[in-house]
Amino acid sequence: MFYFFICVALFLFCYSTTLKTYNDEKTLAVTFVDVGQGYCVFFTAPDGSNILIDSGDFNAKDESLYPFLMKNGIFSIDYAFVTHAHADHLGGLYELLDVVEVKNAVLPKTDYVNALQDAFSKKAYENHTKTHYVEAGEEYDFG
Repeated sequence: MFYFFICVALFLFCYSTTLKTYNDEKTLAVTFVDVGQGYCVFFTAPDGSNILIDSGDFNAKDESLYPFLMKNGIFSIDYAFVTHAHADHLGGLYELLDVVEVKNAVLPKTDYVNALQDAFSKKAYENHTKTHYVEAGEEYDFG
């Protein structure tokens, strides 16, 4: 599943280059944000959707991700995709629920639920964030 998201990120990055070259009115903006142990990927799709893939570990409010969002005037995330429910991918999103509107969270469907995923699901519900559990092959279209 992780490699699927990497492939999607690379495809969208290449796609954004094509869009910017041939159609300046509808572009895909892609930003890789250093979140400490690695990177998260933030997209603004041609239809205006704000999309986040992974979020890093806890401290997202204080470190790079939250400041990046505020600096760019982003107060709402339409879709936050999490490649897997470990703290270094989901922890930052768990904290962002307190300070940014997250409309939809998308996590892989698994046979197990860890304590963080359980806590995230409860917090997402309290914040009116729709949580989607997806399987390989499911697709989302962002124009």
